[in-house]
Amino acid sequence: MPQLSRRRIIRLAGVASAGGLTGCSALSDSGPDPYQFVSISATNDTQQPRTFHFVVLEDDELVYGVSPTVPASEAGTVESIELEGYPTERRVYDFYVRLDSDANDEWQQFPAETISETCLDLSINVEALPDSTGAEVRMRKDIDPDGCEPSPTS
Repeated sequence: MPQLSRRRIIRLAGVASAGGLTGCSALSDSGPDPYQFVSISATNDTQQPRTFHFVVLEDDELVYGVSPTVPASEAGTVESIELEGYPTERRVYDFYVRLDSDANDEWQQFPAETISETCLDLSINVEALPDSTGAEVRMRKDIDPDGCEPSPTS
């Protein structure tokens, strides 16, 4: 049997310890916390109707998708709509939004890891760009002030 040097034994012990710790930390990582959509609304402060796409995924499966048009704003008013039919169960969701104005627009991604709220009051805001060349989508996430009823998780 070959003789192992003291240095080699210490190195092997260190590797084994690190591997054990990595395994334990992987077991304790339960992933992102589930959350619940309480409301989803969309506003448009531009002077033309704007269509956007909004999708919700759970475990990479589409659970909700809409492409509504928000009416144009007039004389200093901001038009808004309320979305309906979105999932209301407390789960781990990823969601994405994109304006329909340009086929090259990138989807804005909101993975579950970035959501810290448990009761999500979501507002999708279509805003005019400062140079008047188009619009952009901004998301606002708030904790619902009235709280939310817990839904059973699965």
